[in-house]
Amino acid sequence: MTGNTLDRLFEESSSLVEYARGYLGYLSELLGRLDAEAIQQMGDALEHARVRGQTVFLLGNGGSAATASHFAEDLWFGM
Repeated sequence: MTGNTLDRLFEESSSLVEYARGYLGYLSELLGRLDAEAIQQMGDALEHARVRGQTVFLLGNGGSAATASHFAEDLWFGM
């Protein structure tokens, strides 16, 4: 058995429904760990930069580059 949570969920699930329930529970647990104050601070920093006409650089490599690019588009869309 591997140490990866998703691999373990897959190996232990007897059906797609069971895997989906386990996966959704895992995602819910991860989302519950997010620091809402840190999200607020990030939003405040982005708003601070926007009001002052500053540039925000977003970086990534591989799939993270696509995420950074998408996030940049999301920021631009609201302007």
